[in-house]
Amino acid sequence: MFNLKKKIRKLIGQKFGASIVFFFFKLTNSIIDPSVRLLLYDIAKKSPNTNKENLSHNILFYRLVTTIPAIIYGLFFGAWSDKL
Repeated sequence: MFNLKKKIRKLIGQKFGASIVFFFFKLTNSIIDPSVRLLLYDIAKKSPNTNKENLSHNILFYRLVTTIPAIIYGLFFGAWSDKL
C-alpha cells in the first residue's frame, strides 16, 4: 500500500505537478475575475463622484496582483519539471 502511494506521488510530481496548479489558478481566475470586474463597475455606477480613471487603474492593479505570482510560479516549476 505504501509503495503504491509513493508511485502515485512520484507520477503526479513528475507529470502533472505544475499543470495541476496552473489549471486551478486559471479556473479560479476565470470564475473570480468577471465577478470582481462587475463589482467594480457596479461601484462606479452607484457613486456619482467615482473617477473612471481610478477604476481602470484598480482593474489593472487587480490583474497584476493575480497574474505576477502565477508567472513566477510557472517559470520556477516549468524549469523544475524540465529537470525531471
